[in-house]
Amino acid sequence: MRTAIFVFTLTAVSILAAAPAYSRIASDLTAVNLSVDFLSSLPNRRPAQTVRAENLRPLSTILRVNLSQARTFAAHALALRTAGVAGEDRAAAVLAAMPGAGIVDREMLPALWEPFFANAIVQLGRLESPGPVALYYDPLLDIAVLSFWEKADQNYRVTSVRALPGAMLAAPRAPPPEASWPSWISARTGAIETLARITRSRLDAFRRAHPPDSSEAGSDDASFAGAAADMRAVLPRLIRNAAHHAELTGEAQPWLRPVLIRIEKLLAARDPAALKTEAPETDNETAEALAAMPPGFAEEIVLDMVIEGANEDRLLIGSSVGDGDVYVLVLCRIAADMCRLRRVMLTSLLD
Repeated sequence: MRTAIFVFTLTAVSILAAAPAYSRIASDLTAVNLSVDFLSSLPNRRPAQTVRAENLRPLSTILRVNLSQARTFAAHALALRTAGVAGEDRAAAVLAAMPGAGIVDREMLPALWEPFFANAIVQLGRLESPGPVALYYDPLLDIAVLSFWEKADQNYRVTSVRALPGAMLAAPRAPPPEASWPSWISARTGAIETLARITRSRLDAFRRAHPPDSSEAGSDDASFAGAAADMRAVLPRLIRNAAHHAELTGEAQPWLRPVLIRIEKLLAARDPAALKTEAPETDNETAEALAAMPPGFAEEIVLDMVIEGANEDRLLIGSSVGDGDVYVLVLCRIAADMCRLRRVMLTSLLD
C-alpha cells in the first residue's frame, strides 16, 4: 500500500516474472518519455483550493434521488475501492471474477490493481434503481472498471464487473486501443489539459449511459467474450504501470529519492515563501493554495508517474489517495545527479 510520496510497491518485479508473455512491454521502460517543452504544455489553471472527497460529488449534485439509499450504495462502492487500495481478499475475489482475469495468477491481481484503485475517481449511476452501477476510473491510465450491483435487504453486492479502456466508455463497440500507454502522454502540447479533457469526456459518457437519477437497473450489454477481450486490452497498460513503478524504486535514477524528500518537506512546511525560493517558477496563487491545504496533506501525496521531457526536464505527478482528481505536479531539471526544482503546480482535473 502506498504510504508516502517516495514509497512504491516492489511487487511489479514479481508480476513481470510471472507474466513472461508481457515481458516485452517492460523492455523499454527506462521512463515514460514525452519529448516536449513542459513550460509550453503545463496547465495555466487555477489551483485546486481544497481536496474534495469524490464520494460526495454524486450525492451533492443530485437532489431528486433517495439520499439514504444513495449514501448506502456509495458506502458499499467506496468500500470496494478501499479494499482494492489495500489489496484485501474481498477485492481480489471481485477482480478474479472479471472476464479475462484468469490470464493472470490471482495472487498477482492486487498488485496490478492497487495503483489503479488508489488513483480512481468514483462515479455512481442509477441510484434510484435496485441495480445501481459504480464506475472506477483512473485518469492517468485511462482505464475504467464498471461494476454492476444489486440491492439485497439493506446491503448491496456486486453482480458483475469488467475492465475496459476509457475510450470504450463512449464507444463500447469500437475496437480497443492498442497502445500500452494512454494517449494524453503523447500529446505534443498541453498534456495535462488533454488529460483533464479526456477525464471529463469519460465521466460524461458514463453519466449518459447510467444517469444518476435513473430508476432502471443497470445492465452490461457486452458478451462474456467481449468483456474478456476488454480485460486483455487493459492488462498491458496495468503491467507497464507496475513496471514503471518498479523502475522508480531502483537505483537507475539516483536523483529521484532526494527530490521527493525535498518536495515532501516543502509541502509539509506550508510556507509560500520557502516554496517559491526552492521552486522559483511557482506562481503565487499555487504557493498560497498549497500552504492552505489541511495538515497532513503532504504525507498523503504519493508519486504516480515520472515523465521525461526535453532539456533533462522531469515532470513528477503525485496525488492523494483520498481524492482521485487533485494532482500535485512538480517540474524539475536534472543536473549532476540532482533534479533542481523549477515549478510546483496544483490542479484538479474536474474544475
